[in-house]
Amino acid sequence: MRRRGRGGRWRAATLALVAAALLAAALAACADVAPTPAPTPTPRPALVRLAGDTSMHPVALSLIAGQAAADPEGALYTLDESSSRDGLAEVREGRAEIGLVARDLDAAALAGEGLLAVPIALDGLVVVVHQANPASALSMDELRRLYAGRWYNWSAVGGLDQEVQLVAREEGSDARRVFDAKALQGEPLTRNALALPTGEAVAEYVATHPEAVGYVALNGLRPGIKGLLLQGVPPDDASIRGGAYPLTRPLYLVIRGDAGEAVKALVSYAVGAEGQRIIGGHHVPLYQAGDQGL
Repeated sequence: MRRRGRGGRWRAATLALVAAALLAAALAACADVAPTPAPTPTPRPALVRLAGDTSMHPVALSLIAGQAAADPEGALYTLDESSSRDGLAEVREGRAEIGLVARDLDAAALAGEGLLAVPIALDGLVVVVHQANPASALSMDELRRLYAGRWYNWSAVGGLDQEVQLVAREEGSDARRVFDAKALQGEPLTRNALALPTGEAVAEYVATHPEAVGYVALNGLRPGIKGLLLQGVPPDDASIRGGAYPLTRPLYLVIRGDAGEAVKALVSYAVGAEGQRIIGGHHVPLYQAGDQGL
């Protein structure tokens, strides 16, 4: 029994020595292995917020899609519906990076605020009637007389003997500001005009009311309505770009002078050859080819 006990104690001591040796070897091996470095965090993409005139939203979405396809690892974008005035305010206040503005701007005054107004396209306000209306053209004086409420019947301008239903955009919209300034020229809009909130609503109303006349952006033409000549000039790309069509307006992207690279990339894309090709599907491109080099 004693021998068995001494043998057991010998074996236990031997195992303890072996275990200690293995542990020491393991610790030494661990000491020779460099620690695994912490993973490098993936940079978060820049967020570019756009806000402004609703008539520019379709082209803005197309430009965003084109830029995202060209740079899949680039920025993230959001687009808020508002107006040119609100879009400018959001850029000034840092709540948006790009303002969509569809009216004339004082670029020098904006530069004094640290803002850069980049023209990207031209647009025309098209005076539209029902497709069955025989009227085909108006002078600016006739248009003013109609919307000032001094003429009430289509027969005065070559149409049928029926009362005119005037349709306008809501007060405060950019299209309304441009129309009032260039067509009414200081005269007040008649109270008999129906004011609607969007160009789409104007087009829909005119398409379903043969006696109606309204105005929409060039990209707002649709089946059921037709555009009238103004001063004998058709509302097309050539007349708008050349300045012959009387109801035109510029379209701008407004950014801060210290805008980030992702913002500048989208604006540069818009004035480059591919961006201008995309814009041509919505408005009148401002540049024929090439990057304008922001």
